[in-house]
Amino acid sequence: MFDELGQDEGTGKNINFPVPEGITNEDFYYCLELLEPILNEFQPAHIIVAAGFDMYYADPIGNCMLTSTAYNHFAAKILKIAEELCEGRISFVLEGGYDMIGLPYCVEAVLKALLNEKYEAPVFEKDALLLGESNIEDLKKIKNTLTKLLSPYWDTI
Repeated sequence: MFDELGQDEGTGKNINFPVPEGITNEDFYYCLELLEPILNEFQPAHIIVAAGFDMYYADPIGNCMLTSTAYNHFAAKILKIAEELCEGRISFVLEGGYDMIGLPYCVEAVLKALLNEKYEAPVFEKDALLLGESNIEDLKKIKNTLTKLLSPYWDTI
């Protein structure tokens, strides 16, 4: 739950951003806006990403609408942040993703971003972009609540 903020000296450092079912690529990009100011303030020595791909639109358990392009965008963004903050020290650890057709594309999308190479999503994903409806209003409420919860612990929020 997003109100679980950690304990003792770690209070405020545990950040959970729950996303509503059906989140789209654009919705996901909106969620990422909270990440950069926190990382800038935290000044990590190394960024470790639990790379789960179960938010992929065809994943049998994820209930989200992301395409491999969203994962490429995320990886490029977090790499840029890592280059600015910690000399590019970043690790991606494969965590999950259960669509055997989409998983390789998602992994390729991340790898291409990390290698600063152009990524082209598979043609079949173009139709997936039409399937989801934005949850931006729900996300704004979640982000506002999370901001209120975290603001005592972070100057940049």
